Amino acid sequence: MLLALDTSTRNIGIAIYDGIQVLGECVWCSHDYHTVELAPSVNEVLSHAGVGIQDLKQLAVATGPGSFTGLRIGMALAKGIALARHIPIIGISSLDIVAESQPVSPGFSLAAILEAGRGRLAVGWYTPSDSHWQLNPPIQVLDVLKLSRLIHEPTIVCGELT
Repeated sequence: MLLALDTSTRNIGIAIYDGIQVLGECVWCSHDYHTVELAPSVNEVLSHAGVGIQDLKQLAVATGPGSFTGLRIGMALAKGIALARHIPIIGISSLDIVAESQPVSPGFSLAAILEAGRGRLAVGWYTPSDSHWQLNPPIQVLDVLKLSRLIHEPTIVCGELT
């Protein structure tokens, strides 16, 4: 049983996965109340899925880019659960999470975008690969004008500010 947490943006995401299907999930706009809302919401999602904290075998947590404070809150909760339960944590790029939310479209590239602060955007460029998106490193930090100048082919743009 895997508990996944994404606190990298104002939207918090929680999911419970049993290796075959998602048993429960919740995504909402927290308006920067991650500290107050995350732990009770994890308990609620676990309860609705009929899963106890003792059933968890691993954790996944978004590693950024994203809100520094939001990331710390998600990672701190994941680390606390992992230490108490003696289970592993895996980190997943927030841009990969955004990219994988889009269906693969052959003939298109994908730009996953998250706010990077100070009017800048963190951008991951992806190409289709079988049934998923493949990141073409490196991740870039750009302003909107620079981003618009870099798109020369059919591109799906997803994430924040889209």
